[in-house]
Amino acid sequence: MRLTQVRQILEIEKCTSISQAARNLFVSQPALSAVLNEFEAEVGVQLFTRTNSGIYPTEDGVEILTAMKNIMKEVTFIENYAAQVETLTGTITMVLGPSHDFLKSEIVFRFRSLFPNASLKFLQEDSNNIHTKISRGFLDFALISLDLDSAVSNSTDTLQKLNTAIIPLNTCHPYAVLSSIHPLCQLHTIHLSDVCSEQLFLGEQYHLEDLLQVTTFSKMPLVKLDWTTVQSLLDQNFGIFLDTSPLTLAQYQDLLPPSYQVRPFVFNGVAQTALKTEWPAYFMHKKESHNKLYQWFQKEILQILQSHQLVLQATHES
Repeated sequence: MRLTQVRQILEIEKCTSISQAARNLFVSQPALSAVLNEFEAEVGVQLFTRTNSGIYPTEDGVEILTAMKNIMKEVTFIENYAAQVETLTGTITMVLGPSHDFLKSEIVFRFRSLFPNASLKFLQEDSNNIHTKISRGFLDFALISLDLDSAVSNSTDTLQKLNTAIIPLNTCHPYAVLSSIHPLCQLHTIHLSDVCSEQLFLGEQYHLEDLLQVTTFSKMPLVKLDWTTVQSLLDQNFGIFLDTSPLTLAQYQDLLPPSYQVRPFVFNGVAQTALKTEWPAYFMHKKESHNKLYQWFQKEILQILQSHQLVLQATHES
């Protein structure tokens, strides 16, 4: 079944005449009759009854023609969708936390494909103020791991007063990333005590001051190196990168070259108050916006999150 075929058959129903439908479609009557006969043979159902006064749907034909009309409604929606998004202009601003940085290329590709006349900017913002900036229109979207309760308690506004919608995502868990030839790769899980003599690179969620409160390192950990530098050092089997991710171990491993291994990282014996071992993650945006670009892009981001199975539940508006 082809869309052209569907459109032609629906025109026959509309005109109750193959000859009139052929004139409207600028095709010959024999050619249109052949289209109808081919379709009826394909589905094994006679769509129309021929009478002296015209051509009318059979009982089975009514069911199939109704289904065809529903198909064309969906097709029209898709065509209109494509036409609308291509003409949208403006700028979208977004904060993408390091735990979700693996989504950046996919977000950029989809944005450029759908909105060629619009711009997307990734900003660096203090996580404590992100929900306030979204509510006040200084920022459009945020996709971050965040201790939300702590962030709200430090804000002059309470979350309940803010025009911010919040979607809980999968919690970000700690992982250790190391070279495939590193001896610790033999371990199923890497503990904090295993890396006290290692050069440790800390991801954004972890702070040297917190770690020094709970253990002593023979080598001082390095903090907040860019991923390119970390990659270069890991390639030399130099040190371990402590990261957070909402992905499963297998999903995270698939993102990296075979030269790296990922292991669960456990802060054994470390009090939760000293260093968090899990970080809740959220997708944030304004509850309401009349900006069409904003509305379309919000749907696209949600589809990306759902495709990676990162969304925990429906939008929770606070």
